[in-house]
Amino acid sequence: MVPAVVQIVSTGYARGDAAEQGASSLLTRQRSTGSGFILSVDGSIFTNYHVVRAARRIEVRLAVDESGVTHEHIMLGRLIGVDRKTAVEVRIIEHT
Repeated sequence: MVPAVVQIVSTGYARGDAAEQGASSLLTRQRSTGSGFILSVDGSIFTNYHVVRAARRIEVRLAVDESGVTHEHIMLGRLIGVDRKTAVEVRIIEHT
């Protein structure tokens, strides 16, 4: 893999909004999308924290151009770390 921009779609569960649910302890299904950047040949991807913070499943979508035809390649991602030293938290995702 070479440096590229990808779309990230994460799904998971988080505490629901008390005003919407009537109780703050209820879990609701969350879906988040955002962009990420492939930065290394091993497939490591950087993205913003809010995109994957409650993720149980992470899909990484990459547009691949083959012979003039663009296809969407979907891979599953896995959280492998958090950089807490930066002002904007990011999590690193690798393809699986």
